[in-house]
Amino acid sequence: MLQQENETTAQVIVSSAKTKELLDANLSTLRQVLTSQHVSVDQVDVAAVQAAPETSVKDMNAFANEEKSAAVFY
Repeated sequence: MLQQENETTAQVIVSSAKTKELLDANLSTLRQVLTSQHVSVDQVDVAAVQAAPETSVKDMNAFANEEKSAAVFY
């Protein structure tokens, strides 16, 4: 979760195009579930990363470190 300028964005990184397709098709359900857990999200971004698992984890950690300097995580 990323919050910038009063907007909360959920960033979901998946490892396959099929998973991204399924999530994209069910974003309304995901939003409902988040809302039921008292999590307000203005935007949901889904990205597919085609890489080896260990590379993906390193990439996600690097991405998270970059985002920390620009925003507040919850």
